Amino acid sequence: MNDHAPSYTVGKLALGTVQFGLNYGISNSAGQTTQQEVVTILKSSLVFGLNVLDTAFMYGTSEEVLGNTGLNSQFKIISKYPVPEAGLKIADYLQKSLNRLQVGSLYGYLAHSADSLLENKLEWIELKNLKATGLVSKIGYSLYSPEQLKNLLSREMIPDLVQVPYNVFDRRFEPWFGILKNNNVEIHTRSSFLQGLLLVDPKELSSYFDPVRKNLMEIRGRFASVEELSGALLYFCTNNPMIDQVIMGVNDANQLGQNIKSILSAPLMNWSPFENISDEILLPFNWPK
Repeated sequence: MNDHAPSYTVGKLALGTVQFGLNYGISNSAGQTTQQEVVTILKSSLVFGLNVLDTAFMYGTSEEVLGNTGLNSQFKIISKYPVPEAGLKIADYLQKSLNRLQVGSLYGYLAHSADSLLENKLEWIELKNLKATGLVSKIGYSLYSPEQLKNLLSREMIPDLVQVPYNVFDRRFEPWFGILKNNNVEIHTRSSFLQGLLLVDPKELSSYFDPVRKNLMEIRGRFASVEELSGALLYFCTNNPMIDQVIMGVNDANQLGQNIKSILSAPLMNWSPFENISDEILLPFNWPK
């Protein structure tokens, strides 16, 4: 019996690109990834069988950096539009993103702010119209809370694709996965490492994280190295049959290779739910700056 992650799980990994345009992540000490390194990462991704890129208009220079690689035609690209400024349409942001990425269409186009959709239902109509033009194949939204999803579905805004946070601490969306699948929705998850919190030495964290320090120590104690831990955390996500893509951000090609290696050697573990973890921890925008 194979007691490690099967190789097909690697094919469920998508490449997050926020690090390509911004200095991002609590555990990122390397800063923004260089243009040359991004090319190396994309080439390595294709070798490993990763062909989905996740980016956004608001990820600094990420879209331009990806466009300058000349490799985008080999990937399915998903981007997100911000809350539209007065006088601008979603189509304006889409055209800017297409120009930056140097592509003619996108695989997926999402509302970066689900609340924006809830406040202006005309946005959903515009998204559907953009899909009808063929400029985007799938439309949907990025979510932070199940309450957002509940409200969107109640207003019959049925997406083709959603992106939600999901990790061993944050399983709030699990009850909705079956409902989404019944509506043929593609489910992408982000934050497998909770923006790096699950990989940081708990002793180095500020008192803000005291409510989960014991949990973090327990998790860290199960593994001989951070590499083993990262593989297990990724496998927890890819092993969920409801999840189609698990977005993984890396700072360099070496880290990409290490994550692939670690997920393939990840042990099959029973991750019982960690209870009563508040949104103050689960949502990084609540963390002290």
